[in-house]
Amino acid sequence: MIETSERERGAGRKEAMREHGSPQPARPIHCRICTIIIGRGYEEKRPIPLTHGRGFVCWQCYASIRRQAARRAAERQEAEDAPAR
Repeated sequence: MIETSERERGAGRKEAMREHGSPQPARPIHCRICTIIIGRGYEEKRPIPLTHGRGFVCWQCYASIRRQAARRAAERQEAEDAPAR
């Protein structure tokens, strides 16, 4: 049986972080919004971390969050640009 040292395992994690931006979780997790399971062997493989450590979301929910934020920003801009009566 071949044992790997902590240093070798750590180097593998660092390489994964460089490639993908975040480490793969050790076990499947649920999307914070739609509750699908995210992890190796499931349709969604890589979770997207929410800010301030509030959990993870899947790619579809992340895209939805981005669209909602863009829509709100556009509505705010329209309200600022509208002439005052």
